[in-house]
Amino acid sequence: MSTEQQLSFIAAIRCDDTTMKFFEQMQAVPEGQGNLLTTNHQYSTTTRKMVRVHKARNVHERTRSDEMVVYFNRHDDHYALQVRSDKFLGKYLIKTSNGLLGATTGAGSDTTLFNLLNNEQQVITLDDLQNTHASVYLQVRNSGVIKRQHMQEPRLYCYGDGSGESVKFNLRILERNVLQPTGNEPYPLFIEPITESDED
Repeated sequence: MSTEQQLSFIAAIRCDDTTMKFFEQMQAVPEGQGNLLTTNHQYSTTTRKMVRVHKARNVHERTRSDEMVVYFNRHDDHYALQVRSDKFLGKYLIKTSNGLLGATTGAGSDTTLFNLLNNEQQVITLDDLQNTHASVYLQVRNSGVIKRQHMQEPRLYCYGDGSGESVKFNLRILERNVLQPTGNEPYPLFIEPITESDED
């Protein structure tokens, strides 16, 4: 097993403990913006703030999770991030020409690489993530830490390495020491039903 494979992993990824989405999953957006990364927030005209969107589900049935799943493919101390959930399956999270994160086909050496940073802003790898759950900063290689910005049109959060609010990404590590997935099926991540014993 190569060192690259040993430090590669699959994880569900959230931001500010909120499910990650793409623009086109949230609302109708102008052409060319549908692949931009966002979170499950919407603008409330009542509070005049961004609020989390809560999705109802049948807790007594096994359902596919809507969490974003990403393959962290290690290259030296950096990671390429490949989407392994349903929307934009197989695409890579890259820094677009406007500095925002979006999903697109990998472009070899031009694929955006990221550093994982701990609370002290030090570069870390899978070896440093001993628990299933971890919170990290993401930094574009040779550039800035990923921040959250509030777009006015459309009213969505977007993520990039320019100006904005510093945020942490929440990882739930699903598999460690993983070869790069090649299948055309999304990662099988499900929410199990609540049983009677769970409710007691």
